[in-house]
Amino acid sequence: MGEKRDFAPDYASIPPHGRWQHFNVGGRDRIAVLLSSWGQSVDSSERCRRLLDLFLVSVLLDAGAGNTWSYKSKENGRTYRRSEGLAIASLEMFKAGLFSSNETQPCQVDADGLRKLTVELMAEGLQVSENNPIAGLEGRTGLLIRLADALDNQQLFGADARPGNMLGMFSVSTLLIWKC
Repeated sequence: MGEKRDFAPDYASIPPHGRWQHFNVGGRDRIAVLLSSWGQSVDSSERCRRLLDLFLVSVLLDAGAGNTWSYKSKENGRTYRRSEGLAIASLEMFKAGLFSSNETQPCQVDADGLRKLTVELMAEGLQVSENNPIAGLEGRTGLLIRLADALDNQQLFGADARPGNMLGMFSVSTLLIWKC
């Protein structure tokens, strides 16, 4: 006989698992809190651009952190590991403006913000130390710095070189799909 899977045959009961759920570890809807922190003056398109900025950087940072690394949230003091830890760390770095070159808008990612990253800044943001090592710190940092070069494509990412500016490309693509 074949091996029985945890959810077979009720595959519809498999809970969602992805970056959004990692942000909401512990049952706290951190994305809703983030959205509400921007107030009503930020329109829905800009909210979406900011979330695309956050999610892209966070997903790129999410590679195996190793078995010993952990992240202590500055917001609630709880400690998280693995993908959940990387999600919370990236969210808190995003809110602190680590990935933004715009001092008046910390909650965005742009090419100039990514170019200012160093291994030391990333180590500080991820709380890496001799006693709290993370696998691939240099590679993670290098990946984000190289992303800055890709963001310089104004046709895709606009003059401000933000991942969230893909929103315009998705809108056009979505319209083309619906029309076909």
